[in-house]
Amino acid sequence: MPDDAVGMVVCEYERGHHVLLGNTTLDYVTVARLSEVPSGQTLWVRPTRHDRLVLCNVGGAIYAVVDACSHDGGMLRFGKLDGQHLVCPRHGACFDVSTGEAVTPPATVAIRTYPVRVLGDEIQVGLEE
Repeated sequence: MPDDAVGMVVCEYERGHHVLLGNTTLDYVTVARLSEVPSGQTLWVRPTRHDRLVLCNVGGAIYAVVDACSHDGGMLRFGKLDGQHLVCPRHGACFDVSTGEAVTPPATVAIRTYPVRVLGDEIQVGLEE
């Protein structure tokens, strides 16, 4: 793993751009440039036709979460990043972007997080093949 990789990187071993997690293979896809997500800010990305993610820069660490509140599906891209918590704009549910954990009601279920790595200025997200 490169020294400049930040955020949550979950892998057993890496081969090229594929990362194997048990029986699951992830394909890392470049979704943005580091310069597009200043510290304390978010960026909405759509790496595939089906995946909609929110990138969050928490003090230089980049995290990726699904763009849907687990409470009612609200679009988290319109929420506010408060430290490492992303606040849903609809009902105020708050999620820890490093773990996906729901930290305030009305949400009680975690949101999905994605593995992230940074190579130079490229932010890459691990997506299941």
